[in-house]
Amino acid sequence: MAEMLQVLILALEIMNEESSALGLEINWNKTKIQASDIIVDAPPDIIILGHKVDMRLIPSSISVHRLMLVGETILIFVEQ
Repeated sequence: MAEMLQVLILALEIMNEESSALGLEINWNKTKIQASDIIVDAPPDIIILGHKVDMRLIPSSISVHRLMLVGETILIFVEQ
């Protein structure tokens, strides 16, 4: 979990840098990270570039299905 979280943080930092070059900003208030509730060491929130980002836990009773569209990934959550 910790390694994947560090990769995600790095990706968000790079996305912030790249978008800033285009005059765009990430809305950190709306940015959320989702993790399965079976990960017991998931922090409630993390700090990225000085912004608090909430960690939302998805119940393990919900399965995730991925639908790929052109340029987008849509995740569909189905309760088992």
